[in-house]
Amino acid sequence: MINESLMSGAPVVAFDIGVVPDLIESGVTGEIATLNDPKSFAQCLAAVLSWTPERRAKSSARCRTIALEKCAPTIQVRRFEEIAGSLSAQASRPSITAYAEL
Repeated sequence: MINESLMSGAPVVAFDIGVVPDLIESGVTGEIATLNDPKSFAQCLAAVLSWTPERRAKSSARCRTIALEKCAPTIQVRRFEEIAGSLSAQASRPSITAYAEL
């Protein structure tokens, strides 16, 4: 749901896992909390909630920019095509086991 939040211009507070470091710029588009540390999460949430209106406005604009650069449907389709092409190329190559049987 991070990408949906960023698309709407809302900053995100999340634990440091998965795509979080790829999508959240700490202090700019939200905050990244230490994994499995509720105190860290609470501190990050408090930090974002204390942002000035000006900082929130800048963050909102940057959230939207990041989302369009990294999460737009056309970008996602292109990435899936790249992955599928890579997997297809790997599947068409003979395995090491096939060579050993010769």
